[in-house]
Amino acid sequence: MREILFKAKRIDNGEWVNGQDVYFENPKTESGEPVKHFIGNGTTIFTDEIDLSTLCQYTGLKDGNGKRIWENDIVLLREEIQNYEWKATVKFGNPNCESNWGWQLVPIEECDMNKDILLCIDMGIANCEVIGNIFDDPELLGQLINE
Repeated sequence: MREILFKAKRIDNGEWVNGQDVYFENPKTESGEPVKHFIGNGTTIFTDEIDLSTLCQYTGLKDGNGKRIWENDIVLLREEIQNYEWKATVKFGNPNCESNWGWQLVPIEECDMNKDILLCIDMGIANCEVIGNIFDDPELLGQLINE
């Protein structure tokens, strides 16, 4: 079973924090008071207020260096047989299916790999490396295709 983890940036200092739970304070506020979001590990008091727009879920996968792959990461994949590489962002869901489940790689640049309707990669044999994420490293995105 995969480990369920989330990470997000703290409101007060922008540092990444991760945990198993996301807590919404005043989720149904009627006073116009802003809703606060916290992340925790299930055993501590929620002290880290987070920016919900940066919330990412752990995919349960690791790259070739053993680094966790999170939603919204930017990965570099190397295909050694035909000798080329390509960058992609990690997203949850599959827009090509009725059931919006699972993880997909969204190519950043035009390449042969994004011509398929659905791209399935065996992460056990893929040469994949996390090189950043969309929040800390937007310069790696360049001009996303299909924008």
